[in-house]
Amino acid sequence: MGKLVDYINKKKDSLKFSLVFYYMLIFFIFVSVFVVFSFFSVRDYYYNTLKNNMLSQSIYSTELYDSYISSYTLSDVVLNERFEFLNNIDGQVQLLDNNGLVYYDSLGSSMVGEKAIDPNSLLTNNESYKFVIDNIHNKMSLNYPITTNNSQIGILRTITSLDQVNFEIGKRMLLFILFGFISLMSGFALLYYFSGKLLKPVNMLTGLARKLSDGQYEEKSNMPYAGEIGELAEVMDQLSENILLKEEMKNDFISSVSHELRTPLTSIKGWALTLQDSSLDDETRNEGLKIIESESDRLSDMVEDLLDFSRFTSPSFTLSKSKLDLIPIVKNIVKQMRPRSNQKDVDLILDYTDNEVVLIADENRLKQVFINIIDNAIKFTDAGGSIVVSIELDKEKHIVNCSVIDSGIGISEEEIKKVTTKFYKGSSAQSRTGLGLSICEEIIVKHNGKLEISSVLDKGTTVSFELPLAEDEDVEEE
Repeated sequence: MGKLVDYINKKKDSLKFSLVFYYMLIFFIFVSVFVVFSFFSVRDYYYNTLKNNMLSQSIYSTELYDSYISSYTLSDVVLNERFEFLNNIDGQVQLLDNNGLVYYDSLGSSMVGEKAIDPNSLLTNNESYKFVIDNIHNKMSLNYPITTNNSQIGILRTITSLDQVNFEIGKRMLLFILFGFISLMSGFALLYYFSGKLLKPVNMLTGLARKLSDGQYEEKSNMPYAGEIGELAEVMDQLSENILLKEEMKNDFISSVSHELRTPLTSIKGWALTLQDSSLDDETRNEGLKIIESESDRLSDMVEDLLDFSRFTSPSFTLSKSKLDLIPIVKNIVKQMRPRSNQKDVDLILDYTDNEVVLIADENRLKQVFINIIDNAIKFTDAGGSIVVSIELDKEKHIVNCSVIDSGIGISEEEIKKVTTKFYKGSSAQSRTGLGLSICEEIIVKHNGKLEISSVLDKGTTVSFELPLAEDEDVEEE
């Protein structure tokens, strides 16, 4: 018994145990209700059959009395032994007066001359007959009136033992209980078997999850994608593929950043060694110092990207929001970026529909977004191209739509799905750390906005994002 308890305690939290236990509990309740219902149905059937038989015999006997010997009183019937009208009745028969006094007993018991029934069992004027069950002595009796000229002159009492009836009921109930027990055992066996089959794919997916948590990302479920379990298997396989993709992108990023860091570091170190030569002329020394400065700036930008990305993805990071007008901010950014676009012979155009767009936002972070996106557009747009920075107010949706549209080299369909992915560097040689657009997206999301990118290869790219406007009461306060 102790081992069984230990086994149950060990398995009670498992899905299979819960499934079998609760279904068996429901099945047990159903079978128990069925057995109880069957018991009352069988008992009522046998008792009603017995009652109908006793009633029909009593009716027949009293009709015989009324037809042939109604001129005799009950005393005369007993004195003259005119009991032929009782010959069709099975079991014990008694003749009683209206007060329950026994005149005759077919078994010759000592009850003759005494009251055989208590006053509550006597017939009233409203009752045509009365059945009484004596559970102590296991008997059923029927009190039926004997009438002559529409007047009750006595009571015909028939008494039948319930032993045989209860024995038959017990046999039937034993069959029902046996059937219920076999049903429970069969149900348990089938439920245990099919629950094992049902949970087999779950156990397989659990094993797959363990392998994934152990770093075995190449593992797959190898299951058909059908039903809810199939959907779960498909999601886990996609999770495995995404992890592999992210791992590959992370490794590529680390390799790329390592290479990007090594290049300026090599240049800085080389020129640092060169500048130690006292025989260098001033022109060469100045050139070396400019290269060191330039390469240091490159390193600083890379480190800043990494720090920004780390900050923005941290749950503890918060924006420093304030009320601001977006239009003058974007004007200054475009003005700031125009010399660079002019240097590449690229037109940089600002287009806006309203003179004022009030937001509650972090000004420095929004500047970072615009500068990053415009800088990318300039970087990937050839001479003679154009870049349009569009600010469009949507008062119905209570948002502002910002877009940077360039006529540059565009992005392929394969890459456009990945450009905002962390660590994705892109195939272009001009790509840097692969974190720029990821950082922009993080900033926009933290402003409760949304960033989207659309592009056609060799025709241009559109980077759009929307930001919620300040509430009306905020604007009025200003």
